[in-house]
Amino acid sequence: MHLVEWLAYLADLPDADAFDLEAFRQDLLEGLYFRSNIPTGYGLGSSGALCAAFYHRYARQRVRPEDTVEWPVLRRLFAQMEGYFHGASSGADPLIAYLGRPVILEPQGGIQAVQLPALVEQGLCLFLLDSNQSRQTGAMVQYFKTRCADPAFAQLVRDQLMAASNTAIQAWTENRLADFAQAFLAVSEFQLAHLPAMVPEALQAPWRCGLRSGAFALKLCGAGGGGMFLGLATDWEATTKALAAWKLQEI
Repeated sequence: MHLVEWLAYLADLPDADAFDLEAFRQDLLEGLYFRSNIPTGYGLGSSGALCAAFYHRYARQRVRPEDTVEWPVLRRLFAQMEGYFHGASSGADPLIAYLGRPVILEPQGGIQAVQLPALVEQGLCLFLLDSNQSRQTGAMVQYFKTRCADPAFAQLVRDQLMAASNTAIQAWTENRLADFAQAFLAVSEFQLAHLPAMVPEALQAPWRCGLRSGAFALKLCGAGGGGMFLGLATDWEATTKALAAWKLQEI
């Protein structure tokens, strides 16, 4: 990541005065760098972690994680900061990295912390699949935005993808795990059918195999196109066999 170029970008933000950019500039001149174990271009929030770390160190009046009423302000700042890396950002990844806990972004702009029930007790297992290739998030975001410029496709996204995603989130938080699994499956089916450019070609056949067998389902992490993919397995043994060519990590 090019921190000097990012500094110039930050200086032009509407809320640039919220940060001590001169201190950041001096630290960069003295050799400051960001060390992270999160691979870049993998959809795991590497830029979000950087934004959270930068905010923690250089915010002039840092909002404490326990100040829940200020979370929407934090999200707005983080969205501005992370826009450099993606072209557009919701601010969710850096917010979660900074807070260190899962949250729900409400339609009216509110943000609520949540506790997520364990899945393993219901025979479910979340996992990450390493596609062994990185990608540029901005390119994938632009691809999705271009697709959504078609009103018919945008309506399809609202009616199917967003509806299934919202159902999955609500079902998980309410411990309705059978409904969660069904909604996860619907997201997986939509992404493979309607966003094939965001699924590496080598992964498309196994993706279909999981949907047909019911052993597992895959979905994008972040913008897709490469990096990690999120999986939900109902049969872990069958899943590891079907996806033996990839490195899997249980969550």
